[in-house]
Amino acid sequence: MPPGRHETRSPLEGHLTRTAWSQREWGGATIVAWRGNDPGPTWSRALAAHANAADWRPVRRPQARTNARCSTRTLGAPRSRPRVQRAPRATEVRILGAMPGPTHSLTVSAWLRWNAVSRWLPADPATQVLEVGCGVGGLSQLLAERYRYTAVEMDETAARRASVRVTPLGGSVITGSTDALGDTFRADLVCAFEVLEHIEDDRTALEDWSSKLSPGGVLLVTTPGYPARFGSADARVGHWRRYDPATLRDLLRDVGLAEVEVYHYGGPVSFVLDAIRQRLAKLDERRAPADNHAATLKSGQLLQPRGSLAARMTQIAAYPATLIERMFPDRGIGLIAVGRRPTS
Repeated sequence: MPPGRHETRSPLEGHLTRTAWSQREWGGATIVAWRGNDPGPTWSRALAAHANAADWRPVRRPQARTNARCSTRTLGAPRSRPRVQRAPRATEVRILGAMPGPTHSLTVSAWLRWNAVSRWLPADPATQVLEVGCGVGGLSQLLAERYRYTAVEMDETAARRASVRVTPLGGSVITGSTDALGDTFRADLVCAFEVLEHIEDDRTALEDWSSKLSPGGVLLVTTPGYPARFGSADARVGHWRRYDPATLRDLLRDVGLAEVEVYHYGGPVSFVLDAIRQRLAKLDERRAPADNHAATLKSGQLLQPRGSLAARMTQIAAYPATLIERMFPDRGIGLIAVGRRPTS
């Protein structure tokens, strides 16, 4: 639609709205600017659609100004030479950029973890994924958006919160251990993020998780590294130990997995975050749970963002940390271990 004056009926307000508006490029995004009555958010989208702003996203190609078809009635012929207009004020501009996506409630450390493990995730959306110890479902939501997803979680409260997040996406969360899945359940990918260090008999746990893999399936495990850094924060959340790469690699091989690889993740930022957690835990030692089992059940609920605004702000704060992490591959305080179940 060319610039000019148009008489339009607002679907939001239900009355005739006379609006002078223009559409142009500014900073790489398509902008609708108007003077007069604000046509409202719904009608602004309609104007944008008439201006060929496809799918409500930034349009970088030149916009057609003469042949666009619309349902509005032109009251005045467009100028043959468009008038140069002033830069629109912030109060009268709607930038047609990407709309906010779903909120994922993750801590900064969890965003670093997701940034690292996503490189090892399969591309096939038909992949059956099992997550052991999903907590409140931060990473569960990201996995359920991409794959066929099932999770088990020992803590009933955390399992309920995780289920609210993944059930609308087609996933399921079972309260209990892997025994609740039955003997016939098999997955192409079994994940356990920051779980192994909470289990006293870690070898038996790895054998159990590996038994849920289909032939050729992959086990993906993350744990905290550097045993010498074991401190108050580890005790507060029920850790039995930290791992070094050689120990973790041998554990996966001992349970029959092949093609085992172990990497660091988190980058320099992860050392800073770990130091902050250790300090905070030391200052609050009196509130630590009485035993490791009780601490483990509550560990997935600590320091989680509360509310969508806090989750969004945490995601924004984590973004530069993930960029730094990519600059330092195979560096950081966390460990990622990957192993494959032999096909025969």
